[in-house]
Amino acid sequence: MNQIRINKDHLFSIPQSWDEMTDSQFVDVARVHYVSTDVITFRLKLLFTWLEINILLKYPSYQTIFSKKGLFPVRLKNRSVVTLTALQVSDLISTLDFLFESNKKNNIYLVSHRVNNPFPSLKHRHKEYYGPDDRLTNLIFNEFMSCENHYFEFLKTKDDIHLNKLLAVLFRKEMPDFLPHSLDYSGDRREPFNDHLVETNAKRLKAVSPVTKLAIFFFYQGCRNFIISTFTNVFNGSASKKSAFGMLPLVDALSNGDVTKNNAIKNSLLYDVMLRLEQATIQNKEFESKLKSKRNG
Repeated sequence: MNQIRINKDHLFSIPQSWDEMTDSQFVDVARVHYVSTDVITFRLKLLFTWLEINILLKYPSYQTIFSKKGLFPVRLKNRSVVTLTALQVSDLISTLDFLFESNKKNNIYLVSHRVNNPFPSLKHRHKEYYGPDDRLTNLIFNEFMSCENHYFEFLKTKDDIHLNKLLAVLFRKEMPDFLPHSLDYSGDRREPFNDHLVETNAKRLKAVSPVTKLAIFFFYQGCRNFIISTFTNVFNGSASKKSAFGMLPLVDALSNGDVTKNNAIKNSLLYDVMLRLEQATIQNKEFESKLKSKRNG
C-alpha cells in the first residue's frame, strides 16, 4: 500500500497496484471513470474518493487549482479543513500513475490489470447470474473468442450493446441440477455457454448498472492482459490489439484440419488451449529458425 501524508498530521493508505485494491475500490475506479471527462479530473476524484476527502471547490479540475492562486481547500474525514498547494495536489495524483499506460503517440489511457472478479454473482430482476472465476480460469476457449469479439467491438464503437453482450457471455444462470459435490461437476456452476443465446441474454442484462458493467469490462480487460503476459508467444507482442480470432489458424493447426477435433478444442478450457498453443508456437518458431539456418548455411 502507498502511504500518503497530508500536512504532517494526516496519514492515509491507498493501493499502489491493481492487486491491492479492494472490490469496493475497484468499483470506485469504474464509477469515477464513468462520470469523468478528462484524465486529471478522474485522478482527482478517484484519489479523494479513496482518501474520503471532500473537495471544497464547486467545479474541481486541474485548471481550478491554479486559478485559485495555487490553493486547493479540502475537508478530511475527521471534518478538519486543510489547504493543499498545487504542487501537493500534483504529487498526490501522481500516486495513481500505475492505473495508466501510454501509446506511441503518448496518449495516456486507463488500462486494467485486475484479475479478481469483483462480482462472483449478479442479482438482476429477481434472478441471479453467476460470473467467471478469477483470471477466467473456468472459461472455455469458445467463450473467450466470443468475449474478444464483443470487447473489441465495444472499444471500437463505444456502443453499450457490445458491453451487454460481453456481460451476457461472462454471466449466466446456474446450470440445472447444480451439484457441486458430484463427481461429474466441471467446476463451473454457470449453465453451458451457447453463443446463439448471447443476444437474448444481453437484452435481459442491459438494465444492469452502467458502473457495474464498466467494472466487469475492466475486470475482463485485466484478465486478458494477464493471459497475454502469460502466453507471450501466442500473442507475439500484439498485446492490446490482437484478438483471439488471430489464433484460429493455430487452433486449426492443432487439430490438423479435423473439424471434430477443432470443435473439441474450442470447447476445451481456455488455459488448456492456450498452453497447447504456446507450446505449438514455440515449436514452430524453433522449426523455422532451424530451416532458416540450413538455408543460410
